[in-house]
Amino acid sequence: MYASAYEEYRAQGRAMSEKLEKLNELRRSWGWDGVQSAGKWSKAMLAKCGCQEGLLHLPQQLKPNKEQPRNIEFWKEIERRFPSVFTWEIRKGKGMITSCPTVDGDCPTLFDLLVMPRDLVDQWAPETGGGFFKTMLFGKPWHQPWVVQTLSRTVSVSKEATAECLGLLSEWQKVFPGEGTFAQEKFGVPSLLVRLDCVWRKGTGLGVYEIEERPAGVGITLTLNQQFRTLLSELQKEWPEFFVVVSPRRAKHGGDDHLWIPEISHSEVLKGNRLVLVRADPDELSFHALVSRSVSTVATKGLKSYGRALGLWKALAPQEVARNPEQLPWEEGFCIKPFQGSKTRGVVIWKPGEKSEVKKRQVLARIQSPEGAYIQPFIPPMRMRIKGKPYNYIFRIFFGYSPKRKEWIALGGNWDARPAPEVLIHGALDTVAGAAILAE
Repeated sequence: MYASAYEEYRAQGRAMSEKLEKLNELRRSWGWDGVQSAGKWSKAMLAKCGCQEGLLHLPQQLKPNKEQPRNIEFWKEIERRFPSVFTWEIRKGKGMITSCPTVDGDCPTLFDLLVMPRDLVDQWAPETGGGFFKTMLFGKPWHQPWVVQTLSRTVSVSKEATAECLGLLSEWQKVFPGEGTFAQEKFGVPSLLVRLDCVWRKGTGLGVYEIEERPAGVGITLTLNQQFRTLLSELQKEWPEFFVVVSPRRAKHGGDDHLWIPEISHSEVLKGNRLVLVRADPDELSFHALVSRSVSTVATKGLKSYGRALGLWKALAPQEVARNPEQLPWEEGFCIKPFQGSKTRGVVIWKPGEKSEVKKRQVLARIQSPEGAYIQPFIPPMRMRIKGKPYNYIFRIFFGYSPKRKEWIALGGNWDARPAPEVLIHGALDTVAGAAILAE
C-alpha cells in the first residue's frame, strides 16, 4: 500500500525535505539498508513484532491476533499515537485503513508510524490553526483504494459564486444532449447530481473548467465536508431510491459510491426494474440497456458540446490549425479538451507565455487526433499557501436537483490544490483536498 518516499524522490530527481531525511535516518537505525523498498522492509519488521522475542522497544500487546484481520493490533497502537489522523474500520470482516498522517506529503509505512516521533507528521497539532495533512484511503477491503491527501482547512464559497453557478446550470440543462434517461424523462435534467469544477474571483466572476454531469468523489466529499453530508442527506429524501452499478473495467478500484448508495451487480440489475447510477464508459454497450432507468448519463457521459452552446469553448478546425498554427492564442494561454471524455483524459493546458517546443507539438498533435478537440481560453486557478508554499487551487462544487422545488440546490464540495506553478489540478499524486463550504 505504501510507496517508498525515498525511492520516489530519487527517481524524480527531487531533493528530499529535512523531514524525509530524518525519517530515513530513523529507518536506518532500525536496520533499513536504503536499497530495499521501505514497504518490504516494513512488512519484515512487523513480522518480527509478532515473534516470541518481539522488538523490546515496542508495546508487548503488538502480537497479532489470528482471530482478527491482519495488522489490527498494530493499527490500534498507531491510532493511539496519532488520534483522529490515523483511522481504520472493519468492513465485511476485513480491516481497512481509512486515513493516515503524512510526512512531507507522503504516507509512511506502518512500521514508521509505530516508531517515528510525532513532530515528523505534517502540520501536527491542528490547534495552531494551520490544520494538518492526512492521507485518506477510499474503497473496499479487497480493492485497490483511492488515495487522497487532505488538509483540515475549509475555504468559503461566496453567495455570489453560488448564484452564478446556479444560473449557469439552469442554462446548461437546456443544451446538454438528451438520451432518454429516467432523469431526463421524469425531471427534465441530465442528472440528479452534478459538479462544477470552477474558480471565482470578485471582479471577474465565475470561471468554469467543467460541468461534470456524473461526478465521482461523492463519498470522499461526504467524509471531508459535514455541510455537504447534511445537505445531500436532506435532498436524497426527495429522490427515488437508486443503486450504483459498476463496470468490470473499474473492478480494480472500489470507488467511494458505497459510502452513499448501495451497489448492485450488472446481472442482478438486468433482472428487475430498479433505478441505477451507471459507472461505466460510454463505449460499454452492455450498459446502454439501463438508459431508461438511469438517474444520470450513460452513452452521453462526458459530452462537452454544452460548452460550445454556452460559449465556454469553441471547436477547432484541424486543417486550418495545421496550415496556420500561429492562429492559436499562444501568448494568452488556452486549454485543449476532447469532444467527449472525463478524468482529464485528452486535456492539454498551454499556460500563458509557455515556450516549450515539445509541449507545442503535443498540443498540435492533440488537435489533429480523430477524437476532435475544443479550445477554451486559459482560466488561471486561485492561489493559497500551504506550509508556507504557494499552491494553485480550484473549487469542485456539487449541486443536486430538487424534484419538489424543481430547481438546483447547492450542496458545497471540495477545493483541490497542487503546488504552483501546476495548473492541471485534480488527480495528481501531490493533489491536496479540503472542504469548500457554502457561505451563509
